[in-house]
Amino acid sequence: MKLKKISISVFLVLIFGTWTFSFGSFISLMEEHFSLARGNQSPTTFSSTAQREKNTDLRFLFAESERFLSQDINLLLGASDRETTLENYLIDGENILSSLNYLESSLINEESTITSTRNTCETQLNQANTLYSTSINSNDENGFLSSVESAKEARTCIAEQHVNLASLQALRNKRDRYAQIIDARVSYLRNNQDLIIRHYDILKPQLLSNLYKISVDLEQSSL
Repeated sequence: MKLKKISISVFLVLIFGTWTFSFGSFISLMEEHFSLARGNQSPTTFSSTAQREKNTDLRFLFAESERFLSQDINLLLGASDRETTLENYLIDGENILSSLNYLESSLINEESTITSTRNTCETQLNQANTLYSTSINSNDENGFLSSVESAKEARTCIAEQHVNLASLQALRNKRDRYAQIIDARVSYLRNNQDLIIRHYDILKPQLLSNLYKISVDLEQSSL
């Protein structure tokens, strides 16, 4: 297989082939990550489940994950309509998780594609090395020049796929961290939803103080 030459600048770009998602360049993605980490960007609100697949852009999901995890739980549960507010929050988290999981399956498929491409390039390099040795021994100038050119192209391809795999793994690791934390929070709140709705007010400092005073008064009155 004849591989086209690529410039060094391509090494800085995630070339993931034909994707369901719009990832953009690696540099752009990292700029987005650092911008979110500094709090310089206000992500949009996550849409309904019906639009989940259309909102599976990686940067969008990272932004939505940050937004979900940064919400003040105490403020959320202190709302007068606590039951509705909590349910909406849980649905929001479940939608984000669903999209993160949908994304993961595509990342796995893309990793397989990149690995396959790298293996093809490694096969080409081995063939070029064999041709190189044969040409040297037989004084075949054309074969020698062809083997050198093929080896250069194969090594360029291998280096590119190495960058792609490393970058993809970094993104998968970040996706995994978000999914793990969000899943733990949603599961905990969902499992304790009824208890929280009925009794969360008891954690308010003033109410705890009043309950303690009542307890003391009752104890004193029984003496």
